[in-house]
Amino acid sequence: MSRSLYTLVLFLLACCFSVAGLTNEFPELTNKNTQIISLPDAHVDLALRLYAIDNAQHTIQSATFVQSVDDKVGIYYLEGIRRALERGVSGQFIFDRIGSFPFDRRGKAIEVLGSSDNSRVICLSPIAKAVCKLSPMDVFHIKILAIDVGTPNEIIFVGGRNNDPIAINALDYSIAVRPIDPNQPYLGDDIQKVYVGEWKTASIIQSPKKKTKLTDRTKRRLDGFKEFPTDAFSSAQKKELEELKKIISVPALLETSHPQVFVPQKIRAISHNVITSIVESRVRLSRKQRIERIKSIISNRVADIVAKSNLTDISSMAVRFTPEVKEAIDFAVSSGAEVRLLTNGHKAHHSTMGLGWVYSLEDLFERQTASLGKDGLFRVFTFEPSEEKIPMRPNYMHQKMVVANDPATKKPGIVIVGSDNLNEPSRLFNNELVIVVDDPIYAAHMREKIDSDISRYFLEVTLSKIADDRLCSMGLRRKLANLIERLL
Repeated sequence: MSRSLYTLVLFLLACCFSVAGLTNEFPELTNKNTQIISLPDAHVDLALRLYAIDNAQHTIQSATFVQSVDDKVGIYYLEGIRRALERGVSGQFIFDRIGSFPFDRRGKAIEVLGSSDNSRVICLSPIAKAVCKLSPMDVFHIKILAIDVGTPNEIIFVGGRNNDPIAINALDYSIAVRPIDPNQPYLGDDIQKVYVGEWKTASIIQSPKKKTKLTDRTKRRLDGFKEFPTDAFSSAQKKELEELKKIISVPALLETSHPQVFVPQKIRAISHNVITSIVESRVRLSRKQRIERIKSIISNRVADIVAKSNLTDISSMAVRFTPEVKEAIDFAVSSGAEVRLLTNGHKAHHSTMGLGWVYSLEDLFERQTASLGKDGLFRVFTFEPSEEKIPMRPNYMHQKMVVANDPATKKPGIVIVGSDNLNEPSRLFNNELVIVVDDPIYAAHMREKIDSDISRYFLEVTLSKIADDRLCSMGLRRKLANLIERLL
C-alpha cells in the first residue's frame, strides 16, 4: 500500500467512526501572526508564568489537571494569583480533585483561588462526574494559563506541565503564545475557544464555588512565598529568564533573534473532547463502547505524520499506543523509516507511576518484534533518573510531543506539542489540547532538544531487555496493571 493511499484510508476511517463533536480541529493559520516562546526548562517556565501573573491587569484563566499547594510550585502560583485578585484582576480556575488530592488534601487551593468576589473556581469532584455519566478518571487534562486575553498584554501558556511539584522536577515542555497584530487572527484565539468550551462543560458537571474565606493561617503561609527563589538558578537560566521577561514585557515582534522565539509558517490547535461529548449526550459509555466508538483526530494526525516521515520522534510518559498509531509505526518501519520512542524506564516509573513500565512493555515488545527484518527501525529510549541527587536534574519524563521530518525535504518540519499523552487513556478518557506546528526552523529547534535529551537522560533499550522484563512481569504485577487499567 502506498503512503498516500494509507493516509487516505486513515482519514476515511476517522470520518466514518469518530463520535460527533468529539474533536475540534481548528483551521490552519498561515498569516504568521503567532509568536511562540519555547519553554523546555521547568524552572524558567514557572518563573516566567509567575512574572506574567504579577503583571496581569485584567484577567487570569487557568485550566490544569493538578493544582497543588506544595512549597516548590503550587504555593508560589497561588500566592501570585491571590495578589492579582486583590488588585482587581478577575479569575477563572478549573482543576481536578482526584489529580490534586495527593498534593492538597484539605482543599486549600479552593480556599485561595475562591477568596475574591472577582474569581470563580471549579474543582471537579468524582461524585459530580458520576452524576453526569462520567468515570472518576475522566479528566480535563488540558493545561492552559491565559493572561489578559483580548488586550495588548495577552499571553497564553500551553503544554504538558501541571501546577505541582512533579512538574518542577520532570522533563517536560510548554510554549507561550502571543499575537503580533492583536487585530488579526492568531493561535490564542482558538486556544481561548477551547478554554471557553472547557469552562462551559465543567460548569454543567459542577457549579463554580461560592466565595471562600481565606483563613489567617493560610494567609500567614502564603506570606512566606511572595517571591519565587532564583538563587539556585545557573547563570544561563538567569540570563534566559531575564531575556524572556523583557520579550513578554513589550508587544510581540515578527522578527526576533532570540533562539527560543519563533513565528511559524503554519500552526493550528486541535482539541479532543471526550468529556464534553459524554456530558452533552448524557449517555454513559462502557470501556468496550469507548474503545469501539471514540476516535481521536489527534491520534489520526500523529499516525498520518508517522506514516509519511522518514524519521519521527515520539515522546510519551507511558506507552499504550492507539490502533492508528500502531499501524502507522509498523507501516513506516516496513517502508524503511526510523521511529524513535522516548518514554520512562522502570526506575523512573517506580518513583512516580509504579506500574508504568509494566503497562508499557506489551506495546514496546510488539512494535520492536514487528520491526524485525524490516528496512526501517523502531528504537526505544528510556528515561533514566540519576543515582545521585543533582540539583535541577529531572527525575521523570512527562513531555508529550512528536517531531517529524518533512516528507519532501527529509529534514525536521512538523511538531506536535500539548497535553495529549499520545496513548489510549488520552483517547478514551481525557479532554486534551495539542498544537501542530508546520515550520522547519521551529522543528529543527525541537529536534535539537530531542537529540540533547537523548544524550543527557536516556538509554537505548534492546528487544532482548524488553523481552526479559516482559517475561519477568507476567505474574502478579502484570495482572495488577491490567486490573487497574480496566477499573479506571
